[in-house]
Amino acid sequence: MRCAPEWLAGAGLPVPSYLITDPRRNSLLLPRPDDLLAYAQTLAIDVALRAIAEAFAAAGAGFTLDEARRILVATIRGVLASAEVPAERKALVAACLLERPTAPFKQVLTPLLDMATLTTSMPSRLGHAPNPLYLGVAP
Repeated sequence: MRCAPEWLAGAGLPVPSYLITDPRRNSLLLPRPDDLLAYAQTLAIDVALRAIAEAFAAAGAGFTLDEARRILVATIRGVLASAEVPAERKALVAACLLERPTAPFKQVLTPLLDMATLTTSMPSRLGHAPNPLYLGVAP
């Protein structure tokens, strides 16, 4: 499980004792909470929830991707409003997920094509793409 040690420490929780053999490629203990939120954006929102929303939209029942986006934004705002976490953490989550016009995007094909030599691992990097949750207005 990926985590932000800073947030765990702030909540009085221990940092997991992961056995990490290559600290340069460590993606479990993330140095900044923003990095953890980037994983949430790329994996949970962009990959999982987007696929679900696209499937519903393709079903032709009048459900659109714009409606899915509005529902997700409203849900995130509602969760943030009721979450019992410090205000600065709520502000960071809101800024990363809702208030920035771009969001992290996991690039796979471009880094693969940029490789000078082949390796046994799949290269990737984070780029930026339009944020699907950015509505262009302040909350």
